[in-house]
Amino acid sequence: MSERIALSSTGPSRRSCARERGQERRDPLYSGTWRCRLHTLTPLSIRSLFERLSANDYTAFVPGTSVRGMVRNVVEIVGNGCALVGCSEAAACLACRTFGFVAGNFVWQSKVRFSDSDPAVTIWARYEVSVPPAEQSQGDGRIVFPVEPCDLWAGPVPFVPAGVSFVFTVDYLNLDAEEYSVFKYALTLEDGGEQLCHMLGFGKSLGFGACTVTILEDKSPPIGPEFDLHRSRESFQRFRKLRQRSRLA
Repeated sequence: MSERIALSSTGPSRRSCARERGQERRDPLYSGTWRCRLHTLTPLSIRSLFERLSANDYTAFVPGTSVRGMVRNVVEIVGNGCALVGCSEAAACLACRTFGFVAGNFVWQSKVRFSDSDPAVTIWARYEVSVPPAEQSQGDGRIVFPVEPCDLWAGPVPFVPAGVSFVFTVDYLNLDAEEYSVFKYALTLEDGGEQLCHMLGFGKSLGFGACTVTILEDKSPPIGPEFDLHRSRESFQRFRKLRQRSRLA
């Protein structure tokens, strides 16, 4: 199953890229590197990759591109990204300023980088997964896959089971205070002692791919008051309810 979260009526926070710091210099406050751990709560499959790996190996890894897409999706929901009107050099939303975008001949470079995870030893599990047809867009809103238990039936699709951890690296460069707070939340889904679940990979609509991401030995600044505006939005509160770990019980 999936649900839609309606767009905020306030619109995204846009500004000109000309106001951004150049990436040739490094702001020490909001630039850095995090070592992170992704921990599976339900079986996880990056299907095309895992089909290849499971045929020859007892190790798996999670591609940085997959984690990047997962985190960007949360930034677009929480940070109220540009869903209806594309960004430009003169007016770019928080998500596009952080992750980069192309508009005609203008290219804005991403401020964040995700590595592939380190390999993790796994005992492959194989399940039957009948994913419903892709949903057609109906009105405004972003598709969100809620956290829910999954039914496990033996089948052909390879998964790593619940309880496996993958360690990867995130680099971030010259974020401003708001971008930093939204990005850090979107990565970890941690706020005020609560940690929500990410959904990643194949079969999310059936409950597969629930996981958490934690920054290891985190010495970076905490999420700041710039996040308050985003936290107060109805879309954020709806997202919280759909991604609470208690839904797995």
